[in-house]
Amino acid sequence: MNKKNLILGGLLLVLLVLAFVYQGPFGDWRKKEKKELNIFSDLNVDNVNKIELSGSKGKKVFVKNASLWQEEGIKNSMLNSQAVDSALSSLKQSKEENPILISELADKQADFETSTEKGYKVVLKNGDEVIKDFVIGKNTNDFRGSYVSETGSNKTYISSINLTSVFGHDDWLNKSIFVAESSPINKIRFQYPSREFTVEKP
Repeated sequence: MNKKNLILGGLLLVLLVLAFVYQGPFGDWRKKEKKELNIFSDLNVDNVNKIELSGSKGKKVFVKNASLWQEEGIKNSMLNSQAVDSALSSLKQSKEENPILISELADKQADFETSTEKGYKVVLKNGDEVIKDFVIGKNTNDFRGSYVSETGSNKTYISSINLTSVFGHDDWLNKSIFVAESSPINKIRFQYPSREFTVEKP
């Protein structure tokens, strides 16, 4: 075997070793480092019994009473269970993803709307203890995800979960007048000051 072949063989061996390290120990380290960027990784949604939402339209505070949620300080203000379930479910999904760090500049947060002045601030609590404090910005360009930052941090991440749509709305209250099983009902009477009428199943 000539000298040229020995050199080529040595280079090939070095490349194989580098590939092994990159895919093996170093690859595991990269995956771990990326996973640590997830600001929701330590969030236990089951411990949340108070949600504070602050945005351009003011502040709302939701509290959990037994298994039901209601707006704090407002009588008969039960929340739409589907809206709350959707918001909490999106946070559970966020725990499992690997968000992308898009910026570490505070000045760029205005562009992503993840500053406290432009974004939708969410504070999750257990009683008076703050569990998680973050700001949801605008949707990503494909409207499938959202920009998000921890309050007080200059970093902005892209989340593949559309947190903007499940938190940034005003349709939280349960607008049902009453809840009843429909099967036993066969007649409904509508009564007004000047008239009344009845609808009945045939």
